[in-house]
Amino acid sequence: MSEDSLQVAWPAVTTTGSPSDDADASRGRRAAALPPDERRAAIARATLPLLLERGLTVTTRQIAEVAGVAEGTIFRAFPDKDAVVRTAIELAFDPTPTEQALLAIDAGLPFEDQLAAAVAIIQRRLSVIWKLVSAVGEWRDMPQKPAESPILASLFARHDGLVRIEPAAAARHLRALTLAASHPALADEPLDPAEIVRLLLDGIRVRPDAQAGTADLATAAAAGITDASPSSPSSPAAPTAPEATTAASRSPRGRPC
Repeated sequence: MSEDSLQVAWPAVTTTGSPSDDADASRGRRAAALPPDERRAAIARATLPLLLERGLTVTTRQIAEVAGVAEGTIFRAFPDKDAVVRTAIELAFDPTPTEQALLAIDAGLPFEDQLAAAVAIIQRRLSVIWKLVSAVGEWRDMPQKPAESPILASLFARHDGLVRIEPAAAARHLRALTLAASHPALADEPLDPAEIVRLLLDGIRVRPDAQAGTADLATAAAAGITDASPSSPSSPAAPTAPEATTAASRSPRGRPC
């Protein structure tokens, strides 16, 4: 399953109770008149949580109850149930809500916090899609090739002085790492978004140098790694070029040759 089959959870789609509870609430309520495209989209949004719960056993009657429309309305909007299911799945795969959520991340946050917010959005999309695929199987025409995320790439572009690769490549790496660190088949529990960001930006190797920061230096010192630190007293400074030349010209007794 590719990361690009991910989607943010849609608040308008989530039900607060069982389909029967929603049906009770919708009985006796006439659906507002909508243009055909909006009506199809509304029915698809109502269908998605039912697919997550019931899979392909969901009926058009259940869809109508949750959507708050007559069953006949469904067949005026769609030729059959398969068309309803296909539209709901296309809605789940649509990257637009994810891109909009990424665009809404506060640009005033520190770089790492912006990335952590992006990871949390991607993880929510992953969760919905994995549940959907588990419920309905590999539906025909499911997208297979990951789509680029221009908004995530632009986040990296605003901080291009902090990373050594192109923004689009950085965005792909972050999404791939989020997929690997969140998939239920690969991890018992998804990694925390902040930990995924640290893993992307810093890796897992201790770097006892000036750029590693105080915390990493303390870790390195505890591990007995001190020779790489520029300020370590156990690391004698290398001789300057004149000193090295003079030393090389002396005999073992310290006298000029």
